[in-house]
Amino acid sequence: MSEPGPVQRFFGGALMAVGFLIMALCGLCSLCGVVVGLTDDTFKGGDTLALVLVFGGVPFLIGLGVFFAGKAIRGGQPARSAQPPASFSGGDAP
Repeated sequence: MSEPGPVQRFFGGALMAVGFLIMALCGLCSLCGVVVGLTDDTFKGGDTLALVLVFGGVPFLIGLGVFFAGKAIRGGQPARSAQPPASFSGGDAP
C-alpha cells in the first residue's frame, strides 16, 4: 500500500480531531447527567442512566467511529529510510 499524501494525512487528522471533540463533549455531558441523576432525589437512578446511554452514548459511538475512520485514512507514521550521514564513507568507521 502506498504512503498517504499530505492531503489525506491532513483530512485524516482533521477527522480524528473532530471525532475526539465529539467523544469528549458527549462524554462530559453524559458524566454530568449521571452525577445529577444519582445525586438528585427527583430523578430515578435507572431511568436516568438509560436516558444518558441513549442521548450520550450514541453520539459518543459516532465520534468513536469518526475518530477511527480518520485514523485509517491518515495511516501510520511515514516510513523513513535508514541512511548513513552524508559525511560517512565506509572507511571512516572507528
